[in-house]
Amino acid sequence: MLEYIKTYYIGTENNGKVSEISNSELIYINSIGAHGWADTCSKISWAYMNAELRSRFSDQPTNMCLIVSDYAFVKRKEQDEYTSFDRIEFLVNNFRPPKNGCIISLFRITEKEEENIFELENAPLLPRKSTTQVEWPFQTHNVWPMKKTWDENNCQDYFSFQRSELQTFVKERNSYIEDSILEVMDQYGYAVKFVDYTMHPEKVYDIILNAKTHISYIGATWHFAHYINIPIIDYGEHVNSQLGAGMGIFGLLGAPGYGKERAQMTINSNDKFFERRFKSRVGFGLDLNDLDKDELKNRIIKELIKL
Repeated sequence: MLEYIKTYYIGTENNGKVSEISNSELIYINSIGAHGWADTCSKISWAYMNAELRSRFSDQPTNMCLIVSDYAFVKRKEQDEYTSFDRIEFLVNNFRPPKNGCIISLFRITEKEEENIFELENAPLLPRKSTTQVEWPFQTHNVWPMKKTWDENNCQDYFSFQRSELQTFVKERNSYIEDSILEVMDQYGYAVKFVDYTMHPEKVYDIILNAKTHISYIGATWHFAHYINIPIIDYGEHVNSQLGAGMGIFGLLGAPGYGKERAQMTINSNDKFFERRFKSRVGFGLDLNDLDKDELKNRIIKELIKL
């Protein structure tokens, strides 16, 4: 069941019109992707890219329908400052508007009452199966820039940092490297501001945007930092320097179409489309777990002083 909620007028005047599903670009964020930064960023990016492409042939705003799972309208954890929908709405409003703008009508889809038509197998990170009516795989391949992106000349003298999420096997495998990085940064007086999954997206955005470099395992803010175009250091499980750029953590989800050869589509400052790979400036992979603490710290500081 679909329920119309509201309409956003992005980069165009409010003309009172509502986009219709029958003749609009669709953005579908189901129960699998609703809680993921990477998936929602990529899917909204793809729609904005299509709107930009359409502007080469038309001077009218692009009509879009944003269909969002009802799972997105409740907090995932009680301590969260936002719902997944709050993050989706933040992205819609804070991505750079495509040329000619877009009219985005929001619909909520009730998935809880549907049968398991789209199931994701071999997905150890997911707590349950999806109840999605329409098959629409989790994805990470498109990057549309935020309105404000990182400016080397105006950044502040601190590092933003996302630690591995607690109570996961990723946290267990990453802890030795993660703790060593933080010990080195404390020892040498590097200022650090932490971000985590409980924080409102606007707060996360502000902290990363104004940092000199972002440090993260291959999680939400590692992906989000690419939309801000800030230099990135990654570490630990599935560090991209170990598996190949563009791999990320999503091989673990069993989702179709993932692998280290997958390209990332984006747009440059001249509004030209091009492909590139997700890429960090430095990667501290799990192979470093074999080093003793002093040797690991020496390896870390040699990389940090280059920045």
